[in-house]
This record gives sequence, C-alpha cells and structure tokens, in this order.
Amino acid sequence: MTTPPPASAPPDGKWPGWSSGGWSSGWSAAKEGWDEVANAWTYALGPTGLRLSGDGNRARRPSLPSPPMWQHALLGAEIYTRLVEATRGSDRELALWQGEPDCWRDYPGQYGEQVRLKPDAFVIVSGPEYEDMAFVEFDTGSLSRAVMRAKLEAYRRYRTSGQEQGVQDGVFPLVVIVTSSPERQGTLLDLLT
Repeated sequence: MTTPPPASAPPDGKWPGWSSGGWSSGWSAAKEGWDEVANAWTYALGPTGLRLSGDGNRARRPSLPSPPMWQHALLGAEIYTRLVEATRGSDRELALWQGEPDCWRDYPGQYGEQVRLKPDAFVIVSGPEYEDMAFVEFDTGSLSRAVMRAKLEAYRRYRTSGQEQGVQDGVFPLVVIVTSSPERQGTLLDLLT
C-alpha cells in the first residue's frame, strides 16, 4: 500500500516500536530516488511481523518493489477498475476476479512432472445467458520476446492438457493480454503469428 504518512507522524516518519527488520518496515520513495512519487510511503511487515502473522515461511527482510513491479501492479489495478466500471449499471457483472497467486493453475506436464501456469488474473464476466472467462496478462513491456513466447507456449500446453476444460464445461478461457503501447502490441502480434 502506498500512502503518505499521517500529519501526526514523528519527524523521522517512524512510530514508536517501528524498526526496520522488526515487526514492520517503512520506506520513503524520495529516499529511494523516486522523485515522481516523493510523497509516497510503502509499509510492509518485517520478518518478526511475518512470523507473528503465521506466515513464518516467508519471514524475510522486505524490500521496496522495483519500478517495473509497481507498473505491473498498477496496470492490474487499472484493469480491475475498468472492468468494474464497464459492468456497472449493465446486465453484466464481474462475477469473479482472481489475482495472483489464486489464479495460478498446476497441471501435469508432458512427462508427468508438475507444471504451473502463472496468469496475472482469471476473470469471469457474467451476462443474462452467458459467462465470458479469461486469463489476463498485464504486459508493461518489461519482459523479453523470449519470455513472452515461453508464456504463450505455456498457455498452449495448458490448453492441450484439457484440465481447464474439465472444470469450465468444456470451454477454455480466452487469453487476454493488456499492454501499454502500440509498439508492444505489434511485438505481441508478431509473436502470435
């Protein structure tokens, strides 16, 4: 979550009992060189907080997400918001939005090994007499052509496994890739043809 510290925060921006690596940590975006979001703060549980929350297997020192990770998360939030707005006041509804990791799918690979498909989201939009289902990829342009080609191939292999069709009444969901520029759209279309 990104939010400026409250006006009543201590001058150093830290609350009593607040310690980096303790139960929680905080970073100023300005200290990280992100001038465009200089008033933003990011808060996260530290290793002790993660252990206390029952998520001890993830007890690691938190770090500020990279700019590409922020772009990815913000694009996902924008897609969700636009879907909600597009269905508001219509005969359609956003019946399901599954983000990562809930939307990931495990399936047996070609040699019986466990393989994981990692879409960014799984969405169901319902209408009066239908449901549209889609895996959604949030593409900010940070992945190479080779990585995107491998992701597209993973969807093909998953479709071939038949696992999703068994759950979704014989239908394989659409794969929707939302990207941020016409140049990237051209690259992705080139990979698909």
